[in-house]
Amino acid sequence: MNSRSTVSQRASARTVVAALAALAAAGTALAGGVADVTVDNCATLLGSLSTELRIARAQPPGTRTSFTCPREREAAAALGASRERVLRALGTPDRTGADAGGATLWTYAFASKYGPSAPGGRGTPELRFHFDASQQVTLLDCEYVR
Repeated sequence: MNSRSTVSQRASARTVVAALAALAAAGTALAGGVADVTVDNCATLLGSLSTELRIARAQPPGTRTSFTCPREREAAAALGASRERVLRALGTPDRTGADAGGATLWTYAFASKYGPSAPGGRGTPELRFHFDASQQVTLLDCEYVR
């Protein structure tokens, strides 16, 4: 897959996610905030991350990633999601372990599964889900690693 088609696919995926979010917000506004109309921001976030992760992993070796970490406000949408929900959306994590407090930690790297990213830039975004004893997301953080 060449980089132009990848950039185009990524732009298309982001456009679709933004359009769905706008439609959901418009529907809530039109409904006057009726209690039975809810927007699942977690599904929107996980769906977007799923698409971006799939595209990133399909990149050829040495491709520099252009993916960015989600903003703190966006990441907050994942709080309370179950471990099974994250697994269904993103698949098997690249690494598992425990954080400093002993909570379960899953890490997803937004890079090619075929080899390391190109040198330079900010590095590869790594998204980390922290789960409590009841297997619910308590923290979603992200950092760029080389």
